Amino acid sequence: LPSELLALCKDYQCDLCRAKLNNPDVAKNHYEGSKHQKLVKKYLMKINNKAKNGKFIKMPRNLPYSTRQHALYDKEAEVREIADLFSQAALKTQPWHTETVTRFVERSVMDFQTLLKWLEELESAENWDGEAISDVSYGLAKLHQNLVTNLREVEDNHKYQKYHADCINFIGQHLNKPNQSNYIKL
Repeated sequence: LPSELLALCKDYQCDLCRAKLNNPDVAKNHYEGSKHQKLVKKYLMKINNKAKNGKFIKMPRNLPYSTRQHALYDKEAEVREIADLFSQAALKTQPWHTETVTRFVERSVMDFQTLLKWLEELESAENWDGEAISDVSYGLAKLHQNLVTNLREVEDNHKYQKYHADCINFIGQHLNKPNQSNYIKL
């Protein structure tokens, strides 16, 4: 544990929990108790959130926190990858990387970043608002799902459109009858 955290945990007083400890047995029970452990975990999360590491979420993946954090980190990584792909205008590798799709991606990424900042603020607050944290986490999951699903649909629709255009061209090239122009009158 960090020395600044250990300095809060004294023999006869826990400054982290604001508890007075009358004797060593009470102190031992307190420091092993769930309330103290939750506040230690919260304190460690605050410390880690302050460390700026260039990510939307300022939390390393290898910490032993809940799987919700790991899932959120994975969603953040995927959104970041999509944002990087669409931010490089000169590298439009797919024909469906249109201006409209790029604007949709940019807006979704901005909304995702905003919700991440809100979540970080909620989790670093003195008293956690579990309902608000749940709502923001749900919003992050839905934003991610919406972005990924819509991009897949745009790509699939473009593939179907290209396939149908190729079929029409094939039919036009290989089924052309010699006197077909006589039958088509406009």
